[in-house]
Amino acid sequence: MPLDAPAASTSLVAQSPPEPPSVDDEVAPPPPPEPPKPRERSALGRLTIAVGLIVVAGMALLDLAFDSIAIEPVHYFAAAVATIGVGLVVGAFIGKARWLIIIGVLLLPALWISSIFPSSWDFSAGQRTYRPATVEQVETTIDHGVGQIILDLTLLTPDELAEVESIAVELGAGELIVRLPDDVGTQLFAEVGFGEISGPFRTVDGVGLDIQRQVGPAPAVLTLDLEVGAGVINVTGPVNSEFGAAEGTVVIIEGSTP
Repeated sequence: MPLDAPAASTSLVAQSPPEPPSVDDEVAPPPPPEPPKPRERSALGRLTIAVGLIVVAGMALLDLAFDSIAIEPVHYFAAAVATIGVGLVVGAFIGKARWLIIIGVLLLPALWISSIFPSSWDFSAGQRTYRPATVEQVETTIDHGVGQIILDLTLLTPDELAEVESIAVELGAGELIVRLPDDVGTQLFAEVGFGEISGPFRTVDGVGLDIQRQVGPAPAVLTLDLEVGAGVINVTGPVNSEFGAAEGTVVIIEGSTP
């Protein structure tokens, strides 16, 4: 019996639970990630806008200071769009200013509209009728914003219209109606940014129309320079009358037509 005692003691030691790990044996948790560094804001966008304003202001000063320099609205918008484009190209290599794309997209419609409307667009509206009976009553330069212009020259003789020599009419948007005597030869220059030109020749419509035509008998004693931004130019004879087709005339039509 005394020989079995050590075996029992060994069995009791084997069945005892393991000791819990000490604090020193526990694995420490990983440190929290460092917060991302704030991105530095690029000054390219603000610099591009500043340069654009300086360019436009410089153009305006030149326009006011020198009578020989005529800067039209389309030139201002073109300079602004060009400045934005240069800023975006520079941004591809240095700095970031993607929001300039939004400004450029907003400027493009203004650039397109200013390119088709007359440069000296008057901001008036309504209907205007001109029917001079003498040479002194003829207005050689007519500007109107939006509406209708009726230029009736049927009360003047060929000699009186030869004394007038030329008439220029600009209309921003609307309808321009010109009535000419049957016995007066006229050199016609007609431009329409978007719309239609009709008269004693075939009617054309579309974008960027430019027509040069002699109407009436030769030789031409009067020159008409007609320009409409968006709308219609209609050249006719007296009321209830049609021009006779002049032989040997040349028609030059530029622009896109259907």
